[in-house]
Amino acid sequence: MNDVRVRFGKLLAVRDVSFALTGGTLLGLIGPNGAGKTTLLRAIAGLQPTTRGSIQILGQPLSPDALHQIGFTPDVPPVYDELTVRQFLTFVGKGYDLGASETRERTDFWLEKVWLTDKADQKVKGLSRGMKQRLGIARTLLPNPALILLDEPAAGLDPAGRVQFRQLLADLRDQGKTIVISSHILADMDEYCTHIAIMSMGAVRQFGTVQHITAGHDTGRRRYQITLAHPVADLADRLADLPNVSNIAIERDRAPLELGATPDDAAAALATLVAHRLPSPPSPQSPPTSKKPTSAPESARWTDPYERTTPPLRHPEGVSTTEGSSPNRRAAPLEARSFGVPQDDVPVETRMSAEHHHPCPSVSIRGYSLPPLPSASSASPR
Repeated sequence: MNDVRVRFGKLLAVRDVSFALTGGTLLGLIGPNGAGKTTLLRAIAGLQPTTRGSIQILGQPLSPDALHQIGFTPDVPPVYDELTVRQFLTFVGKGYDLGASETRERTDFWLEKVWLTDKADQKVKGLSRGMKQRLGIARTLLPNPALILLDEPAAGLDPAGRVQFRQLLADLRDQGKTIVISSHILADMDEYCTHIAIMSMGAVRQFGTVQHITAGHDTGRRRYQITLAHPVADLADRLADLPNVSNIAIERDRAPLELGATPDDAAAALATLVAHRLPSPPSPQSPPTSKKPTSAPESARWTDPYERTTPPLRHPEGVSTTEGSSPNRRAAPLEARSFGVPQDDVPVETRMSAEHHHPCPSVSIRGYSLPPLPSASSASPR
């Protein structure tokens, strides 16, 4: 695409975007809500008229004849609720002039790939949101397009489904498909994307390979989100004691904040949370017993992210977190994870497990690197 611009009245939704992709490229469009990602995808798919600029598919100008080379899945895929899953895909196959046997073969293949084989004869209206998302992806892939556009495709998927979906994307990429996927979540994009485009206010601020985007742009800071089991009244004051912390924002039981980018920074932050006994136990629902209160856990251990086993951490009263313990023995793990775009191809992930003495759920910390963006006046990449 070359100098593509999309305007809605006075709103400039896409600002002179230019880039070129080849087969086997998986581009991740990253940006906040309202950055122009969906509008850009719709323009590439031929669904949104452009104000100026040109788009080419396989070297040919975007035209009705070229649209059969494009597959587009919007964030809410359109489906026919009264049809069964198989009937819906058969209908799509007829729309692309596929023969009956070829449609049947492709339907079986893609239903298996998106884990809907057992739902083939169920009506679409009975599917969950995540299953409808998978069906929309199968509909997109059924005609075997050369260019695949996916708008927030993992939004309705559960954690296991997201892992399977990432593998599907990697397989399609390795088959030589050109894929553009939009998301406002950076955490996993570096695992399967070959290129990244960072959008803001309709413009592509940075474009290039993952290594190119991240090289030399480490600010030494990382954005984290802490999620507690329940709201804590003085949470802001307690978090202010974390070492090297800044930009704290309290959202009931969640607290976005910034820390240093190293694993040691995450370790120090989690150690401070443990020392402050966060989250503090909720008010007891039954009269207190005569049992003496237990002390805070005596030990916690940082583990290598690739280490498969962790020594048991003992509760002060002897309860262990090892497998096979009694279901009545309630452990509350505290976990800190830091996900960032890797430097030198080394993924950044730090984990800590510590057993807390009260039966509250976990405190989790998740984060990502904060590369600086150039000024809004920067030219779009070409």
